[in-house]
Amino acid sequence: MNGRYLFSGKTSDVQPTLGYTEIIEGDGAGRAGLRQMIDERRQADLGVAGLGRLTTGGAAATATIADEAPVHGYGFKLAGATSSSAAMTPAFTAGPPANLTVTVASQPAVGDTLRVQLTLPDGTTEEILLAARATGTTGQASDSFEIGVDVNATAANLRASITAALGKEAATTLSAASSQVAARNFFAGTPSSPPLRVPGPPYNTATAAPAAGTAANTVIWYRGDDGSDPARSTASVQVDKGQIVGTGARANEEAFRIGLAQLAIMAAESFPANDANSQARYEAMTARVSDRLAFGNGAQKPAEIITEFGSAQTALARAKERHESTKNYLDTTLSSVETVSREEVAVQILSLQTQLQASGGALFGVSGLGAAPPQRPRRPAAMSRLMLTRTGRPSRVGFAATLKVWLKMKFARLRMLVLMPTGRGLSSAITAETSSVQSLRL
Repeated sequence: MNGRYLFSGKTSDVQPTLGYTEIIEGDGAGRAGLRQMIDERRQADLGVAGLGRLTTGGAAATATIADEAPVHGYGFKLAGATSSSAAMTPAFTAGPPANLTVTVASQPAVGDTLRVQLTLPDGTTEEILLAARATGTTGQASDSFEIGVDVNATAANLRASITAALGKEAATTLSAASSQVAARNFFAGTPSSPPLRVPGPPYNTATAAPAAGTAANTVIWYRGDDGSDPARSTASVQVDKGQIVGTGARANEEAFRIGLAQLAIMAAESFPANDANSQARYEAMTARVSDRLAFGNGAQKPAEIITEFGSAQTALARAKERHESTKNYLDTTLSSVETVSREEVAVQILSLQTQLQASGGALFGVSGLGAAPPQRPRRPAAMSRLMLTRTGRPSRVGFAATLKVWLKMKFARLRMLVLMPTGRGLSSAITAETSSVQSLRL
């Protein structure tokens, strides 16, 4: 807006984000975008065998599952197991690394189930459910196993079913979880703290924790100010004495990051029609996107940002009302001084003139009461060429009083004549005149 970017924090002259193509695909010059980071994380989570970094095995009447060693943060983590029948007995060891051993103690009945709980990298949990089916029947190996001729054959079928179920879960829910983790890391990146990336290649055998990329090999989607101070404080407006309203924002605030990450995941993912797992993976993705867009678990919500901006807008509106009220009052007051009507001025001047004439005449009369010097006898008219009439002169005291009155009237009138052309100060000039007259009367 007018050359100022609203979501760049304090650096309002810097465009806050990169464009869509660069964010998703990278810059084409060696800097990885979101799509590449999702792929790297997915490889690390699925592992070489595609079982979510779990290992399966067993012999005779047992089936085993174990977390990959050494311990790392990728792929599935075993969380436990339960059985609906004493025919299948699970023994779980939490580790780390965790491991599970299922013993087929006797032939299970049709419909008996084994449940294995798994924890995924994005913090969600999933469960694989395997049900026993009758001998000679067919079904999906990823959700059922055939009862064999004996417990060893049944255990072998159970082992195959466990492997198929883990493979499908890895290609669907684990893959969706990988996208969430990669997107979260990507959108957490800032100029001072680049996104975390899986060490590699190779990525499918990575065991070291994700490490920060660099500006040279990773796209930094957010370009604005990334200080630790509240986003609203990055721009402020002083609306009144002692009142400052925060109006700043950053594009990488938590609510924005969450929303952008979910939209970017849907844009970056693809679901080929020839992939049997596409439907399940799509459902796993949408379930996680929907959950994250609920902004649960204490995450900042868009409504919170809207409320903060609404409060700022209300404060600005109220300050505007106060300023307008004050302005109207001052305008009215100033108008009563400056816009005096001509009729009112004429009436006040005539009144003042009358008062001055009355006061001046009285004072001149008082000044003539001073003692006059003796007069010489007048010559007869016949003896004089010119008739001279002499009046008595006022005393020094009377003359001084007269001069004082004359100067005060002249000064006041001169001041009023100077102020009248400007249209200002008539009331103050008239007040001064009135005060002068009152002082003279005293």
